[in-house]
Amino acid sequence: MNLFEKGSRCAYSDSKKIQILDFRQENKIQIIQQESCSSGGIFFNYNINKDNIYKIRFYFNKIFSELFIGLVDSNINTKELSDLAEKNDGQKIQIKYFDKTYRQKTVEMLIDIKNSKIQFSDYPQYQYTDRLNGTKSLDTNLQFFLAIHFGCSYELSGRTSTQDHYQHIDLIYFQEIKN
Repeated sequence: MNLFEKGSRCAYSDSKKIQILDFRQENKIQIIQQESCSSGGIFFNYNINKDNIYKIRFYFNKIFSELFIGLVDSNINTKELSDLAEKNDGQKIQIKYFDKTYRQKTVEMLIDIKNSKIQFSDYPQYQYTDRLNGTKSLDTNLQFFLAIHFGCSYELSGRTSTQDHYQHIDLIYFQEIKN
C-alpha cells in the first residue's frame, strides 16, 4: 500500500489526538480518534496523480459522530475540512459526509482527477453510489491529497468520560491504476 508512513496530522484543533497506525503485514492503516468530543483531521502526503485512477476502501469500525473523507488540494490540506465543505466551490475540495449509520460497513472511493470523478460506493454490493461532481471540473494543475476529518459528537459532548467513545476506521485497500 503506497500510503504507508504518509499519514500526517493537520495543524488545527485536536488533530494531535488522532492515531495513524500502519499494519503492513495486514495491509491496512488504522485511523483512530481517541476522543469523540474533539475534532481533528489527517491527510496522506501522497500526490493523487491526475493521470491515474485510484480505488480506496475504508472499513468503518466505530463511528459516533460526523466524519468527512475526500480530496483537498495542496494549498488547503491543513485547514479544517468541515468548514471548507460549507464553502466548497467544486475546485478546491471534494468531500463526503459519513455518520454512525455507516458503522461496520465498507465503502469504496473511486478517484479519477482527469475526468473530475470522485465516487463513493458500498462495497462489495455496489448498490448505493454517490458521485461528487462539482459544477466545475477539478483543476488538473493542482496537487490533490486524500484527507479525513473527524467531527465532534454532540450527543456525547456533555459526558464527563468519552473514553469508550473513540472513533476508528481502517483504510484496507489502495490501488493505483495507470490510465
